[in-house]
Amino acid sequence: MNSFLVSALTLLIIYYLTLRLKRNQDAQKKSKMIYLQGLAFLEAQDEEWAIDCFSKALQFSKQADFYCSRGICYLHLERFEEAKHDFLATLLKQRNTPEAYAGLAEIQAHFGENETALEFMHQALELSAYRRGETDLSHFYVQRGIIYLSLRQTASAQADFEMSLLVNRENSQAYLGLGHSLLAEHNAEKAIHMFQRFHAAEPEKSEYIYAGLGRVLTSLQHFQEARQNLVAAFKSNHHNQMLYLLLAWVYLFTDEIDLSIEACEIVLNLEPEASYAHLNLALAHMLKNNLDLAYFYFEKYQKTYPNHLYLILKRIETLNSFGLKSPASEKVVNWLINY
Repeated sequence: MNSFLVSALTLLIIYYLTLRLKRNQDAQKKSKMIYLQGLAFLEAQDEEWAIDCFSKALQFSKQADFYCSRGICYLHLERFEEAKHDFLATLLKQRNTPEAYAGLAEIQAHFGENETALEFMHQALELSAYRRGETDLSHFYVQRGIIYLSLRQTASAQADFEMSLLVNRENSQAYLGLGHSLLAEHNAEKAIHMFQRFHAAEPEKSEYIYAGLGRVLTSLQHFQEARQNLVAAFKSNHHNQMLYLLLAWVYLFTDEIDLSIEACEIVLNLEPEASYAHLNLALAHMLKNNLDLAYFYFEKYQKTYPNHLYLILKRIETLNSFGLKSPASEKVVNWLINY
């Protein structure tokens, strides 16, 4: 009797385990199918539907890939807290997931935490070295290059953009990044070439080429052409403070001083302590002979940058060389030297 019970119990356990295994296999298959649907939505840039699919897949199976893919969707939608949660969940499941580190890096960079972002990108690239062909190394190099640019480490940025092109000659973002890093090193001719390469690859993203060429032409002091390119860039990018500041400087040379002042005021509404807006306002009011306002803004700028007298005098000298000299200019220069 006892042996019969033992045999029956054994059979029941085997049946239960077999049933459970089949259910797990069915759940795995179902979750995989839903996950693949999510990837199709993600590729079609329909993040909301993709999130729905990945969330359903996670109900059946808590896999690292499912968390990571949903995190990428949240990142695209700028839902940063949810994206961070999913990338951290990914790493808890699978520590060697470079896409999760790259996602965390992008979140940190968005909030200006570039040093932390750089550490995450080092991790992403280090892990990618062991998974050649499975990750987009070219994109990761561009991502780290952009962080290096934000940290003003232009040589390292340039090296990363060049590495990106070694991996994938078709990565247009690498040409754009190279253009900006070459411009930061005052290599305007090569920068223009890189911006043109980007434009040839992605003509629909003309605002980037206009902004890049605007920066180059400003540095070359071709102000009318710079104005045309910068204004064109604004047609699809109305919130870029750097573009406003560039335009503010260019407007001084195109005899549009009121527009220069207006551009600076827009920047200061966005960021009240934007020092270069103070400097440009000081120069604009100097040209308009508004001495009190000129002194006021020069003083604000010099409180932030007390050692930038040479830069200020150089800008006044550049204005003078284009015939932009007001009766207030000499008084301002004397005031600055004795300040």
